[in-house]
Amino acid sequence: MFDASVRRIVLPMKREIGFSDLRALLALLKILRSERFDAIHSHSSKAGALARLATFLRFEIGKSCYSPHGFAFLRRDVAEKKRRLFHLIEWLLHKLGGKIAACSATEKLYAEQHLGKHRIYLLENGIDTALINEVTRADERKVARVVTAGRVAYQKAPWRLAQIAHHIAAEEAEFIWIGDGDAESKTEWLADSRVVVSGWLDKQRLMAEFANSDVFVLTSLWEGMPIALIEAQAMGIPAVATNIVGNKDVVVHGKTGFLADTDEELLLYTRKLVNDPKLRQRMGRAARRHAISRFGKDKFLKESELIYFGA
Repeated sequence: MFDASVRRIVLPMKREIGFSDLRALLALLKILRSERFDAIHSHSSKAGALARLATFLRFEIGKSCYSPHGFAFLRRDVAEKKRRLFHLIEWLLHKLGGKIAACSATEKLYAEQHLGKHRIYLLENGIDTALINEVTRADERKVARVVTAGRVAYQKAPWRLAQIAHHIAAEEAEFIWIGDGDAESKTEWLADSRVVVSGWLDKQRLMAEFANSDVFVLTSLWEGMPIALIEAQAMGIPAVATNIVGNKDVVVHGKTGFLADTDEELLLYTRKLVNDPKLRQRMGRAARRHAISRFGKDKFLKESELIYFGA
């Protein structure tokens, strides 16, 4: 997974707020005391909170850069009171100092609206286009192949893909979920559907699956800026995605795919692409050009360095 030049240090932490956070914070402080870092980039809410607290306590908050990949206060699976708590925590942590590197323009806008406009930057997710260029797309087939990728979990709204598969005939399309989830989630949302769950694949096998796919569907309730969606577009696959933060920063509606505001539109747009190979080809070519020109790794690295160290 990591380049040979990367040294991996495991820092145990739990998703929920609790006493384990204090142990993780103390362990992180110990790491910061024993190592010298020029920049400290944390990803997602829990790691972002611990890293900002630790760098603040070490008087190194200026080295801190945090990418939310979907703010916790935008989650749809927690109560309003808890979302307000998450918002307060994010607001207080940003007051400590450090930078926020939002992974999409929409996420950056939310950060500026909710946390203030200072020390907030845009750092769109990047992909390895060289790996994508090595893969050859398969020829069109009579039965369209509709795929999604990720964890089978509430955030991804898997029941929506199951509904789409229910309304589109087997003679028209097959449906594959690239990824996996716990047995309970798969049973609750996909057990009686035509959606086949592949299990987790390595990057090369994932690219091979994309090369054999015709339509990418992402039905999420909330996102940061999904790498799988960017990779699918770069592979020349037109997308149908929910019109939410992150998705709408990748898909150009009507050009590289469609953005849906309702479940009905998800079905309508998916069926439209399934039944129109020429439209798939046209949108797929546009998607590939757009994604490769915008989300390349070199651009990501250059912009990361500018955020960390300035011009």
